[in-house]
Amino acid sequence: MYDALIIGGGITGLATAYFLHKKGQKVLLVEKEARVGGWIRSEKKEGFLIEYGPRALRPAPLTLSLIEELGLTDQIVWASSQLHKRYIYLEKGLIRITPWLFIKHSLPLLRELFLKPVDRPEETIASFSLRHFGPWITNNIMDPLTLGIYGGSIESLSLDRTFPLLKKLEREKGSILRGMQLPKKSTLFSFIEGMQTLTDRLAQVLEGSIRVNSTETPEAKRVISTAKAEMTYLSMTVVTLGYSKRYKQFPGFGFLVPSHRGLSLKGCLFQDEGRLFSFMMEPLAEEAAFRIALEAVQEILGIDEKPILRDYFLAKEAIPQYTIGLGHLPPVGVNACISQALSYAEN
Repeated sequence: MYDALIIGGGITGLATAYFLHKKGQKVLLVEKEARVGGWIRSEKKEGFLIEYGPRALRPAPLTLSLIEELGLTDQIVWASSQLHKRYIYLEKGLIRITPWLFIKHSLPLLRELFLKPVDRPEETIASFSLRHFGPWITNNIMDPLTLGIYGGSIESLSLDRTFPLLKKLEREKGSILRGMQLPKKSTLFSFIEGMQTLTDRLAQVLEGSIRVNSTETPEAKRVISTAKAEMTYLSMTVVTLGYSKRYKQFPGFGFLVPSHRGLSLKGCLFQDEGRLFSFMMEPLAEEAAFRIALEAVQEILGIDEKPILRDYFLAKEAIPQYTIGLGHLPPVGVNACISQALSYAEN
């Protein structure tokens, strides 16, 4: 007889099992796949570190505390300040997102500064953004930002679930610009050997309490399911190209593509100091995906070199779509999953 049976071996399940294990509970985690870790997966290919899921974390206190307990603090790698440089791909090419870009479209922002606090019902990202920032920023900043994080449309996704901080600022301050505080230092980090370092260490601590390739349900006092919620999920193709030469003319996080461009390509991440480029796009077969990525490298980035690494990954039903009216579903993101796990363990 187990104190708790945990179904699902992603980060939520692993962290839940860990927190209960700390309390002295007898736990068993069952995972139907051959490995634990869920969407967190890191692999080395041709000397490159490739992430097939989340690539970095923000320093939430609970997550940092967990990392310290697991003895992984010395494995942390903080992101370069260059990662604050981000671009959007418009008709004129890559445009860096800077304060000047917002100043050019400042009239709606001047009005935004005088908005008063208000507590509105749940609404879409588009509705909120148009009211606060106007059509240009909505279509060219909020739209590609949403695509890059959630893969979905600003016309259907709930602002309350996807960008809760913006909702909180509107309720408390009225103006987002007045309430927003810019980060004082780099706010992203990963691990030397990739994000899988975290899930591997959790699995190591829980050795003997995990069964993979399993759907069994032995007797337990409590059952905690961290399996997928009943909601819509989007699929996404990621093509990663690696090069022998470093293209340092592309410092920063990467670029995003607004949906009004009508392209299959949604964005690109710059990695490994200009040697590795990961292209996100709609679900496509391998041949078509490679063609789009290679065309983007040449036409958008101006790189003619033949890649030494070509990697294709179709993430099927990977991105949950938090549309209006879904109720109390678990939040998205690794930090949120760890917070949810602690809540499961405490309750």
